[in-house]
Amino acid sequence: MKKIKKQKNKFRSGNIYKFDFMRRLFRRSLGKMGCAFVPVLLFALLLTGCESSTSHLADGHDFGDNNPIVYVAFGDSITYGTGISGQYSYPTVLASMMMRSVINYGMPGAESFVGASKVHQVLRDYKPGFLLILFGVNDLIMGYGEEEAIGNLHYICQAAIDNKTIPVIATLTPVAREHRIWASGVDRLNALIRQMASDMNVALVDLDAAFNWNPELLQGDGLHPNALGYNLMAVTFYDVVN
Repeated sequence: MKKIKKQKNKFRSGNIYKFDFMRRLFRRSLGKMGCAFVPVLLFALLLTGCESSTSHLADGHDFGDNNPIVYVAFGDSITYGTGISGQYSYPTVLASMMMRSVINYGMPGAESFVGASKVHQVLRDYKPGFLLILFGVNDLIMGYGEEEAIGNLHYICQAAIDNKTIPVIATLTPVAREHRIWASGVDRLNALIRQMASDMNVALVDLDAAFNWNPELLQGDGLHPNALGYNLMAVTFYDVVN
């Protein structure tokens, strides 16, 4: 695992700084120029993505019999893309940016224990080089608590590591309106996810920081991202995995 940490540091010393600038510009455009500017910016982001074809997280990694250019987006309805057309889901947008296969294995309504029960099947069936993990909000909604969720997320990450698949864990996106009652739980679970990622030396996609609790990135239900939010998810995942 020590080798992966060095790879991540190496990755951040290259082309990523230009992409970081584009990501920050995307976020600022929401407040300054509105939705009309976003399609133009996303096109620029796609062009930026085309410059690099290999994930630096993979440098020196032994994938075994897994396919290093296959990614599985593994999660609940936020991964699935509930409430929008499939072309706007984050796995679809991310696949276009990376010019790689990103399989959408989002399961609406799934808690983290469902992910833990499915992870070995997913790894066996798809043999992905990367597993992009986003579970937890349904645990909070159903009252299972943060500790149970983090235990399941640890299990999923370890299953990927044991399979020679690179796990990439994401913090939760924000909640608003009628789902705001779970905001404190989201904060606590995100803190646990960050700590777990550090302890396991697993790559972290900090969606919490990217969204910055901006309700304009969510649909009317206050839970699922809208098209802008899903695009920001794709940009934030790209920032880490490409």
